[in-house]
Amino acid sequence: MNRIKELREEKNLSQLEVAKGVETSQRNIGRWESGANEPTSSFIIKLANFFNCSIDYLLGREDDFGFIQTTGEDYTSAEKRIISIYRGLSEREREIFDNLVNSFDDKAETKKSSRA
Repeated sequence: MNRIKELREEKNLSQLEVAKGVETSQRNIGRWESGANEPTSSFIIKLANFFNCSIDYLLGREDDFGFIQTTGEDYTSAEKRIISIYRGLSEREREIFDNLVNSFDDKAETKKSSRA
């Protein structure tokens, strides 16, 4: 379960912080990261929720971006990068980002209505 360690380090979290977040011991997190033990299915679900990623990503069944294709669309590398960055933002940073994206949406709608 090397992905646990990768995700933890990406978010600058300690093993103890992750342990508290998924209601287990720091020792279990260390064992999972080292491969000495594997988490049960209930902990895999908790870890996926905690890290806001898919179970398939945690288990190494998805690419580095953890995408589940729902529409059959392929994402460009730039789109994958944006999503990856977005997932790492704090709640406040996501709010700022969302407002920026909404401003682009508003501009596009204004252009459409002025052409009509």
